[in-house]
Amino acid sequence: MLDKLELSGPDAGELLDSQLFIYEIKLKHPPIRMYFKYNKPTNEIYIFEFEMKTSPEKQKGTIKKLKQKASGLKS
Repeated sequence: MLDKLELSGPDAGELLDSQLFIYEIKLKHPPIRMYFKYNKPTNEIYIFEFEMKTSPEKQKGTIKKLKQKASGLKS
């Protein structure tokens, strides 16, 4: 997962928020989600969180929490 992120950059994930540049990568085996933010000017990637895939409600709560975290980081 991290190798894929290092090689492909933000193209490795699915864009969740276009204003904050929050992305998500999913794996099926094991069922994991990884959330990260791409900072284009510095070409840096900030990994926020890993979580096991469980329910859509948990995913929505996690994304809301990450948007609050990401808004505190400079782009």
